[in-house]
Amino acid sequence: ITIDKSLYNFIHCNVILDLIPNAKVIHSRRNPLDNILSMLRARMVSPQNYCSDVIDAAEVIIAQEQAMLGFKERYGERIFTNNYEQLTQTPEHHIRTLLSWLGWPWDERYLNHHRKDRLIFNASAIQARNPINSRSVQGWRRYADLLEPARQCLISSGLFDSADLTA
Repeated sequence: ITIDKSLYNFIHCNVILDLIPNAKVIHSRRNPLDNILSMLRARMVSPQNYCSDVIDAAEVIIAQEQAMLGFKERYGERIFTNNYEQLTQTPEHHIRTLLSWLGWPWDERYLNHHRKDRLIFNASAIQARNPINSRSVQGWRRYADLLEPARQCLISSGLFDSADLTA
């Protein structure tokens, strides 16, 4: 099992699925404006501007969405789409659904990942040590003015439901 939250991992999806016969990919989707806000807050260092420019961030998210739609069409059931907002509302249901797709048995410990003592080396290390929660859901609304250019870019792509992007 490999977990890597890099926004650019989608670029390798087809290579992984073509070269590894039983590989499966979990595509985690989140409200794109919350995603952009998270990138800005993390102050990630990147040679690309997507971590500090809302338009660049929106364009990367649009590219990811376009690519994943194509990959899902090509690879079908080998890609599981997880909705972050729904996961935070009903974690057990969504984790059970994911485990069923993976062919793994249920274990209560999946709901208590935050109790596991392990090393975490990413911008989400603090969040990963907390129970699943919805504190960051719709957080973008407090920064709607700052994120307005990104919102317009996302809406104009036609890939995102404008109702989810309305303050």
